[in-house]
Amino acid sequence: AQRRAPVRICPTPDEAMCSSDWSEPLMIFTDTDGDARRSDDEALISISQPSGNSEITITPSDGLGRGVAYGPDGFSDINKALLSFRSAVLPAGEARGICIEFASITAGSLSNTQTNCDA
Repeated sequence: AQRRAPVRICPTPDEAMCSSDWSEPLMIFTDTDGDARRSDDEALISISQPSGNSEITITPSDGLGRGVAYGPDGFSDINKALLSFRSAVLPAGEARGICIEFASITAGSLSNTQTNCDA
């Protein structure tokens, strides 16, 4: 749905503050003041709990420390960053990733050593 408001996705320990620990639940909220903290007047859009599967790890590249913010125009505050997902159930040496570049998001397979979108 289009909100025409700034939105942020980030890990959170308490459904209010963003953290840099991507093993915590992820929240999506309207971040109208851009401070990476959800205030009482900023809507919580969604929260996802960790899967409980300790075999899955999410690793952000530099620049994704406190999540990703999207402006009303759909562009992110991230120039280029990678979220990589690794699991023991994937073939050896393989991972999955999501590459974020401004308004573009792509997903695909990664080598187990890939740490950025350029490889």
